[in-house]
Amino acid sequence: MKILFLSYSDIRYDGRLRELLTVADAIGEVYSVIKHNRKNDKNNLSIKKSGITGILQFVRKTKALCKKMGHIDILFIDNRIACIPGLMIKHKLQNILTIQDVRELYLIQEQTRIRSKIGCIIEKAMIKKSDIIICANIYRAKKMMEVYSLVTCPLIYENIRELSYNDTNIKSFEKKYNAMFQTDGIKIISTSGYALNRTNDQLVREMKNIEKKVQLFIVGGGRKEDRMVINKIVKENHLKNIYFIDKVREEELKYLISKCDIGIVNYGQYDTNNRLCASGKIFEFLFEGLPVVTTNNLPLKDFCREYEVGVSGDSYSESINEVIRNYDIYKKKVKEFINIYDIANNRERVIYELNERIKEGMKHKCI
Repeated sequence: MKILFLSYSDIRYDGRLRELLTVADAIGEVYSVIKHNRKNDKNNLSIKKSGITGILQFVRKTKALCKKMGHIDILFIDNRIACIPGLMIKHKLQNILTIQDVRELYLIQEQTRIRSKIGCIIEKAMIKKSDIIICANIYRAKKMMEVYSLVTCPLIYENIRELSYNDTNIKSFEKKYNAMFQTDGIKIISTSGYALNRTNDQLVREMKNIEKKVQLFIVGGGRKEDRMVINKIVKENHLKNIYFIDKVREEELKYLISKCDIGIVNYGQYDTNNRLCASGKIFEFLFEGLPVVTTNNLPLKDFCREYEVGVSGDSYSESINEVIRNYDIYKKKVKEFINIYDIANNRERVIYELNERIKEGMKHKCI
């Protein structure tokens, strides 16, 4: 089967996109339009621009790839911007089987910007025209059934992933970060950047309340305004143990996490998308052997309670101190989790379920 895969996301930084493409590859012959090239893939067109220009380029390249394909069996939509060319295709090819990954759960009544509201309208229109919906956890699936009046429960594909090196020269990372990691103490890493809407200001402020000597590595960059707030907190509290690292690729992120002891998984509580977070970060930490400290979002809270691999709470310092005091116990639980959770099995389950839904969908298309 010929699959047209559309995503306005950068494969270098997007773990879910990489996983979805792997699943699509297992189902049929994939033709894709995404940000940045897929290695050794003659059926891939990449988007080089950004903003409105990038979206227009996305639409043009999608049209060009459709012409090259000649016939499309499955349209695979990933993320909201991909709904724009997706709806254009569905207008012309109404009978084409469509799979849509709703990776975020933005509800129009929670949006404040016109652009975000328009995005919700476009995504909802695509959902109504899609045959198979994928989402990232059971909490979101239940909410989507309610919000979009879905007849069938979305297929759940959790963000379970392990970072990899891909033939990277590790020595270059060692040279780059050697000075940072020379300092003694427990090393804590957060990969959500400076984002204040993920309570990173609170995280930094509470570093002064940690019982043991620690270093906090904040990875991911972010808005200049957020960085200024964080810098002010660092200065006011005379913190010397905070390190900032900009956005990095998968290989470099894996190295940084592997050098740390505790991972921070933090999301806001200000909208449904964050309250019902579907974190891939938690798995990135666990598969590197790190216990986690998470915010009190329901999926994270339930996860920590079930697997006992870390602490979920409202106070970063209390949670971090708890993990430090019982570090060996949490470390053991992480090892147990790694032994029972198989990424390949999770992927194979999704491939099987998706194939079954495709078969059923194709039957209805033929009627």
